[in-house]
Amino acid sequence: MNLHETDWDTSEHLVFEPRRMDFGASRNARREVDNGDRLPDVGPRKDYMTRIQGPVVADVDRVFQRRWEYLRDTGARYSDMTTSFDVAPAPPPIPGGVQAQLTVTLPEPFWEHSIAETWFNAIALAQDYILIEDQYFRIPMLVDLILERMTEEPGLELVVITNDVGRTTDIGCEWTCRTVDQINDAFPSRFHLFRLRSFDTIVTWGFDETEERFTDIDIHSKLLIVDDRFLSVGSANKNN
Repeated sequence: MNLHETDWDTSEHLVFEPRRMDFGASRNARREVDNGDRLPDVGPRKDYMTRIQGPVVADVDRVFQRRWEYLRDTGARYSDMTTSFDVAPAPPPIPGGVQAQLTVTLPEPFWEHSIAETWFNAIALAQDYILIEDQYFRIPMLVDLILERMTEEPGLELVVITNDVGRTTDIGCEWTCRTVDQINDAFPSRFHLFRLRSFDTIVTWGFDETEERFTDIDIHSKLLIVDDRFLSVGSANKNN
């Protein structure tokens, strides 16, 4: 999850959230938001953070060490001010814990694509549903496999939650539209596309005259769930 003021939110994703304001916002401006008299400076934002324990922590350390030592060996900027370090031994598995794997995408010279590989493996075994919640949905190499699996499994459902795309502001608009059309043409009754929105009401007159307020939630998630058996969450978008 990005550590930027516009990325902050709570799990409630309230329409009127006085804390979701520009850093320099006045007390009066925040009070107006709290009273429902104005919208906050920043809209609701959906993302996920994970806390890991157990042996997988050592895997994270090892990936960091590999990259760290590579930059030292190749003379990256400021590497002359660094030192090597050892990775602590992995702790024992946690009783009753879950099976976890650290997956990464690394360029040359590592050339590792375990994020995509685990996605492919999970979708190839899907039987009941595939749930994708992502900032983007334009990944032909994954969609081809989804279509193939949905053909093999007539009961398999696909649920996608993603952002709107703007024709003039989003350079990936074309591929998002192609992706949605391709799946919808093949499986119109088994493909479910959703947009997250927050809802609230305000009193506009007297004590019971109300109006509704809807606000789009900016989805920054990178989530994939298959059959309640496989979960992938991290920083890799559904994007080739």
